Formats: sequence, structure tokens, C-alpha cells
Amino acid sequence: MPSINSLFPFRAFMNRGDRPERRFSTYEEFDINGLDVARWASIRFEDLRTHVGYPTARHASHAITLRTLLRHAWQLRSNVLVFEDDLVINSDRLGTLELDNLPEDWKILYFGCLHTEAPVPVSNSLVKVAAALDTHAFGVRCECIPDLLRLLSPRNVNYRKHPQPTDVRMLDFQREHACYAVFPNAIGQAPLESDINGGVNLKYHEDCSQAWNAEVLEGLDMETSPVLLHET
Repeated sequence: MPSINSLFPFRAFMNRGDRPERRFSTYEEFDINGLDVARWASIRFEDLRTHVGYPTARHASHAITLRTLLRHAWQLRSNVLVFEDDLVINSDRLGTLELDNLPEDWKILYFGCLHTEAPVPVSNSLVKVAAALDTHAFGVRCECIPDLLRLLSPRNVNYRKHPQPTDVRMLDFQREHACYAVFPNAIGQAPLESDINGGVNLKYHEDCSQAWNAEVLEGLDMETSPVLLHET
């Protein structure tokens, strides 16, 4: 059975240089859960004067940082697991996660996300994403990194006239590629100020399950697995 570390040889979390308290709390979360994750320096939005293609400098700084991280993973020709520095890990869920149930057509795997449409059950711990937001904990398959980079580029003509943040842009990727999510969420977000939108994250419960818009998950039958599974 593949482990998180073996499935994603390159693992990194985005963190600003002036946020040491988040850096250390995130390292502690990783250490408790047996994850070896490198820090990836984030660009401060205060240092950006322009943000063509993005709603605000906050969104631009996040997208630029993520794109540099993805480019590095592509140079390594490696699957990549991306984290943000405001995460909270549900150790019980992460520790019992069986990645051998991951369908072979996967392109993105969310370890925590905010579903805006009802997903489709795949196994007792995985769903196929219909539409989901947030980028605090997701893995990307190496082969689709170039497609994701093009989608997130500030030169993407689809977004220059109608700027959108990263996770909203990724809805287009989800419509065209097979994206899956751990369910219930194994990783959530702490109730801290968001560097992306400036507000306080209150979208997840303490156990990392979805709090905001949770009604889309009502009646989800995880005992039914209509999606054909393949060995990875």
C-alpha cells in the first residue's frame, strides 16, 4: 500500500518569512503525523504593486508562490503535495487512510477541501470531486502539472478580464480532470486570519470536517462505491 510520503516524494508547505509562529505550529502538526515536509517561502502580498489577472495582491501572492512550487516539482518530475501554514490535521483519519483505493486516473487528491457540490463516493474514505474550494492540503500528479501551471498563469486570457483566485480557477481543472478527496476531511484549517482573503477561516469544524455549506454533503452514502477502482 502506498504511503503519503511515497506517493508524493516532494512535499512542501507555503509560509511567509514573517510568520514564524505558523511555521513552528505547522512543523509540529507534520511531526506528530510522521510527515517530512519542507518549507517553501511565500511572497508577501504587501510587496506586490500589481496583480494583473488576480482579484487582489493577496490572491496574486498566493498564486505566484504556488506556481513556483509547482514548477520546481515539474523540474523534479515528481508528484507534489502542497500545504498551507494554517492547517490542522485529524491524526485518526490521516493515519487510517488507505491510498491503495485511489483510482488510477487521479490528477489531484485533496486531503481537505470545501465541497460546493455533492461529491461521488468512491470508497469508504474517498470521493470524486464535483466542485471543491481551498488549497490548504492537496496533491498533484506530476503529469498534469503543466496543465495546472497554464491554468494559474496570469497570462491566461480566460482570467485577465475576470480575475479569480486560485481555488476558483481550479474549478475549471476539476471539470476536465479526475480529482478526488479524502472524506471526511483529514486536514482542515485553523480559525486564523487568511493571507488570501484577510478574513478568519471558520469553514471547518475542530475535527476538520466541513462546516460551511455542509448541506451539500447530507445523505452522502459512503457505503456505495459507483466509481470503478483500479490498482495504482
